Amino acid sequence: MDAVPSSVMTESDFEDVMAALRDGQHFQIGGGRIFPTYAMKNGQVTVIISDDGHTEERPCDEQELRRAIAEAPHCFRSVIEWLTAQRRERPATHGQWPPTPSPPTSIEAAETTLRELAPGPPPFGDNDPWDFIHRWPDGVVAAVVWPAVSRLLEGDDAEAREQAIWFARTWKVERRRSFDRLIEVATQRADLYRDAAQLETLALGLSALSYDFPAEQPRVAALILTLFGDALPCRGGVGVLAEHEPIELIERAPKWTDGYLEQIAVREAVSAMAVYHPEHLLELLGAVRSRSTEHRQEILAELEPRLGMSAGLPTQGECRDALGLG
Repeated sequence: MDAVPSSVMTESDFEDVMAALRDGQHFQIGGGRIFPTYAMKNGQVTVIISDDGHTEERPCDEQELRRAIAEAPHCFRSVIEWLTAQRRERPATHGQWPPTPSPPTSIEAAETTLRELAPGPPPFGDNDPWDFIHRWPDGVVAAVVWPAVSRLLEGDDAEAREQAIWFARTWKVERRRSFDRLIEVATQRADLYRDAAQLETLALGLSALSYDFPAEQPRVAALILTLFGDALPCRGGVGVLAEHEPIELIERAPKWTDGYLEQIAVREAVSAMAVYHPEHLLELLGAVRSRSTEHRQEILAELEPRLGMSAGLPTQGECRDALGLG
């Protein structure tokens, strides 16, 4: 993961981001339980804060956007580089965006279409390359498309595998089918997901689906720990681990680096621990006290509204001491 940079991106980089926003592109920073997404709505740059399925929108001024770009340049640059590459390959008109494909009539046709469109860009107006599937008839998706997606989860195309996870996570019709298939892939074909980004996507898919099946969450938490070895995820599963594997989370917490996504993961872990296991909160704060003073102050500031709301939570002074803030 990239470290938080000390300098901002160039003016031309900022203009590229603004151009992409005006063109309908979204920029998501991180993932997991709490993360921001930057988008253009009605001519106004907007930040959308997602928190455990709930969203809050507010206007984002130029200074805030520049700060977000400076703190996570890799998240913005990767999208800009992808858009630039796609525009080189396609005419500089709306023809650069593929049309929404018609529903397939066979599993083989579905697999071919999904594989071809997995690298993007998405059809005009969509955010992700396979968003159009959600507009196809439910019967076609269940009988024809899902078998193709299931195959691609174990296929040789890394981009198609990642899109298949995202679809399994967002398919609303047969959640159990999606969940069972991701569990099967994670337990039997984890070798396909050794790339750090794809491993994060797999953990995010598992954890997101597990909220539909609470009884399965301990199993998911244990599986995520197995997938990551002695490390921890940044984008998915942090909240599930805090609830069901709090001691393991505390023991591994010092391994999070100072990268931007790791900072989000630490804040998410602390917030979740305060909810699910307040008796372990001071232990977790002690485990992350080697982080920068600025980040520890941010952790404390995020905790402060919760402190005093429950008899089981420590005091602000105890949290400050555990974080080494004195």
